[in-house]
Amino acid sequence: MASWMIHLRIADLLLDRIPGLDETAFVFGNIAPDSGVPNADWSVFTPSKSVSHYQDNLEDKTTINIDRFLREYFTPELIRSYSLREFSFFLGYYTHLLSDIEWAAKIAYPSLALHPEKAQKDRTAFIWEMKRDWYDLDFRYLLEHPNFRAFRIYEHAEGFKNDLMGTFSEDAFENRREYICGFYRGEHGELYREYPYLAPEQADGFVAETVEKVNITIQAALAVWNEEVPFSLEDLQPSQFWISEKKLKDIQAWFNPDDMKNFDPIPVKMLDGVPVMTDGHTRAVAALLAGKSSVPLTWDRDDLGWDLYRECVKACRERNITKPQDLVNRILSEEEYHEKWDLWCDGMQAEMQKNRS
Repeated sequence: MASWMIHLRIADLLLDRIPGLDETAFVFGNIAPDSGVPNADWSVFTPSKSVSHYQDNLEDKTTINIDRFLREYFTPELIRSYSLREFSFFLGYYTHLLSDIEWAAKIAYPSLALHPEKAQKDRTAFIWEMKRDWYDLDFRYLLEHPNFRAFRIYEHAEGFKNDLMGTFSEDAFENRREYICGFYRGEHGELYREYPYLAPEQADGFVAETVEKVNITIQAALAVWNEEVPFSLEDLQPSQFWISEKKLKDIQAWFNPDDMKNFDPIPVKMLDGVPVMTDGHTRAVAALLAGKSSVPLTWDRDDLGWDLYRECVKACRERNITKPQDLVNRILSEEEYHEKWDLWCDGMQAEMQKNRS
């Protein structure tokens, strides 16, 4: 509903307020809902806007079903399981939907209501007449802000593969990026003219107000993302079933249970509803042997091959390893560790690669 440049302007201001995001993924998320393939007059899209924009009523653009989107992609459980790239992307998608609701309610429908004769005569033609103002203001903004950050991020992020949503094809986001960037780098008319349907200051005000409103709405999701890991060691499922004696002794040489400042937090990933240790198993065993039941933890935000970790967890459970304490009696010499763990990992990776090919 809102123009692409409006979405990028909102994304840009939110980047200033939300440190630590994957900026490219967030910017793409802010455009992603508009990645459907249009028909000749851009009135119908594949997938339809009931899918891409969660519209329960295609005739009423304000009926975006935010709750449906949240249930599918942005529950607290999913947020905790996401990598930084995934979270940033879906936060951007959420922002786009919220912004479209505001645009329909504050810009599009009020403009239609102010010109009932034109809207009744040919609604589609009049919408495109209004959009001429919208898009020319976009061109004007880019002309006046040639180094506009969000657009530069978007323009230079070639080859952004869609491995995030089955709703769209693998190349949908890249195809839309090529189209949008080509559009905004293309020809335009006179930009310093009268704007009967959307004044420049009105567009500026909309962006500022929407950023404020969206920023409040997304705080619940950000709170989940930034929360501390609420587990102790006994709650964690290992993804490794042997411990190296050499590594353990190296850690015990510096480990001080009364001073955890030098203890790197153990990364945890929610996999299939279970908190899984993705690294730090030897440090966890060292802590347990020193009488510690809790250590610093952090959410694993890396974009890793989680199918391999699922296989590791499965192998651990087959050996009745369901908590770090179960590793205390599974300490091997360096040679045995290499034979029983390193080679097992190599074999599992090779088997998974073979199955994929």
